[in-house]
Amino acid sequence: MMVVGVDSHKDSLVCAVVDEAGRAVGSESFPNTAAGHEAMSAWLDGLGSVVRVGIEGSGSYGRGLAQLLVSDGYAVVDVPPQMTERARRGQRTRTKTDHTDALGIARVTVREEGLPQVQPTEPADDLAALCAYRRELSDQLVKHSARLHAELVKIRPGYQHKLRTRLTLHSSLDKAQTLIKEDPSIRAELGVAPLFRTLRDLLSTGWLGTPFVVGG
Repeated sequence: MMVVGVDSHKDSLVCAVVDEAGRAVGSESFPNTAAGHEAMSAWLDGLGSVVRVGIEGSGSYGRGLAQLLVSDGYAVVDVPPQMTERARRGQRTRTKTDHTDALGIARVTVREEGLPQVQPTEPADDLAALCAYRRELSDQLVKHSARLHAELVKIRPGYQHKLRTRLTLHSSLDKAQTLIKEDPSIRAELGVAPLFRTLRDLLSTGWLGTPFVVGG
């Protein structure tokens, strides 16, 4: 019987394998990408009798891997970082590395029976995450549009009557930028130009198809 611990990071996944007594058996590292997840799943298959996989960060950096392994039939549990820290303090070396952390995660996974099981993501969960992301972008769009409106009123009073559309469309930003492109003031350069860039970036995500009303 073997158990695997995974220390997940933004760009990498460091794995440690232990036996039922917590003795180190092996280790491996993979990129934290879709291809890396598939490679790790194949590596686990090659190990044979892996009965449990513990991942620190199964809801964040390790989420993609955790969901793939669950769909592949592995028993995957979430290991809290506090438990990893305690396990590391009990090791012979106190030096913190990704490999020692992965080993600590594996030993916690062997020892602790009550670790929370990672559940497969439901479609409703994905939809909720997408809606939350869009709301966040929408809030940012409204916030930065209002700031740009306030700055433009100071630089070009009455500018909005020439636009006749709101500052949540690329066409409106083009027109507003044309109105101030010859303005040499520090306010135009430092206060307004960054707001134009931010708004264009938000609109370019493709998630914000509905105009928002800002400014009067």
